[in-house]
Amino acid sequence: MRYNTIVFLFAMLLMRPLSVLAQVDLFPAKPNSSTDSGSRFSRLDLVSCLCPQHAGQTQAAPRGLFGQAGIMMLDSLPNNAAVLAMLSLESEASADSSENVGYKKFYATMQLKAQAALHGANALIGFRQTIDTTTNKIIFSATAARVER
Repeated sequence: MRYNTIVFLFAMLLMRPLSVLAQVDLFPAKPNSSTDSGSRFSRLDLVSCLCPQHAGQTQAAPRGLFGQAGIMMLDSLPNNAAVLAMLSLESEASADSSENVGYKKFYATMQLKAQAALHGANALIGFRQTIDTTTNKIIFSATAARVER
């Protein structure tokens, strides 16, 4: 009898997260046009919202990458691009090389995307990471450009 009670309680404990996920909080959205009376969506939909109201905000990009929405990462300068600025960022090099290519590179990419957005760019071209051995610093650099689609 005691074993059945423990198994039942354990099963109930495991089932609890599934029931919580099933009760997603829904609330009405603002109507998009005069013909739309509103719709229902969850808060998770705001993460990938591409409407004009949320398109310029910092959010997850459509490809699921983090950072400034709408800033593309390109390897080379396309024909229909105008160079706006040369951007660079310095950081102290770490003794652990995984930090230099891990989170430091990630945050440098986000900061360069934010700088590019301030210049009115929609693309970062030629992102590079170099190490200056004389000053023991990592230099992240990229070109901010406006690419016409």
